[in-house]
Amino acid sequence: MASHDVLRTSRRPLSEEDRKKVISKIEAYKKLEKQIFQAVQSQNLSEETLGLTSKLLKGTPECDGNPEYYTVWNHRRRVLIKLFEVDVASIHGRLKNELGFQLPLLKRYPKCYWLWNHRRWILAQTIKRLPQAQAHQFWQEELALDSMMLTRDNRNFHGWNYRRRIIEQLQNFSRHLCDENTSQKPVSNSSISREHQLLEDEFAYTKKMASGSLSNFSAWHQRAKLIPKILQLRVASKDQRAALFDAELGYIREAVLADPWNQSLWFYHDYMITVLMDESGDAWVNLTNQDREEYMRNEITEIKEVLDDTDDCKWIYQGLLSLMEAYLKVDGGNQGSVFTTKDLRNWLSKLETIDPLRKGRWHDWRARLKLE
Repeated sequence: MASHDVLRTSRRPLSEEDRKKVISKIEAYKKLEKQIFQAVQSQNLSEETLGLTSKLLKGTPECDGNPEYYTVWNHRRRVLIKLFEVDVASIHGRLKNELGFQLPLLKRYPKCYWLWNHRRWILAQTIKRLPQAQAHQFWQEELALDSMMLTRDNRNFHGWNYRRRIIEQLQNFSRHLCDENTSQKPVSNSSISREHQLLEDEFAYTKKMASGSLSNFSAWHQRAKLIPKILQLRVASKDQRAALFDAELGYIREAVLADPWNQSLWFYHDYMITVLMDESGDAWVNLTNQDREEYMRNEITEIKEVLDDTDDCKWIYQGLLSLMEAYLKVDGGNQGSVFTTKDLRNWLSKLETIDPLRKGRWHDWRARLKLE
């Protein structure tokens, strides 16, 4: 049986010697665990106890480490807080060391929730316990480290979630830090605030990451989160908002046409159509119904052309049906020459053939469109 295209292999029976080694490691692990719990229970929140947690989390020659042991991470935080209170002068160094202790573990186990949680806690302590300029330096360095981690695994959603938190906090620093205490790179245009430049740089970063791997769901998601904030900081006019919308819709359309099998692209395309249809005051582009109808006609026409070369991709038919439904919701929208009832029947029939496991969904769609 395969998982993510990696075949599972059967385990060979352990030799007696290997079995004894495993038992020895288990006994050493349990002894270490007992020592930690006894120390915490007796309120021995000392350097010695911190060292015990390091051994269990990271491992020793005698026993394997377990970075998933969240209770031990909790105990480690209790010890650190006590040490912070006992020696205030050592806080900066301890926080730096704690990040360094974690880094090899993070590289080895990049999908471990507890490692990312603890790292966020460390950064939160910099805000709570250090001068603002020093705390800012910690967060700025973490952004560079996160970029490195995403270079190793560009779809790691832990890294992208962590990155959003870093950007959010760096925005706060940008609003409050004085010029002489700011370590961000100089901004060439003095009319652009540091916060604005930070988000513009991040927006460019998402394009670089999405273009490098079109299936990067997290990069597309980050892009969607940034656009409304950037437009606000740009104090964008109606025409500027429309220009950005045109550029972004064209960008994702080109990607969809180049790789129609890519699910992440269709998700972002759906997001852009949701923006197109948003009539609330919070919409980041203001359009008339006539504008919406024209956009819809163009999108349906463009995507229908993909069927000439690719007629067995479910995402194309699903995308067309979603566009069609949105199009019909526009005031004055009607099928016209964009699509016919026959087109709708054909698209649904194709979906039923290509993806029979979701036949109930296609049946409901057919009933909703009154095509039965």
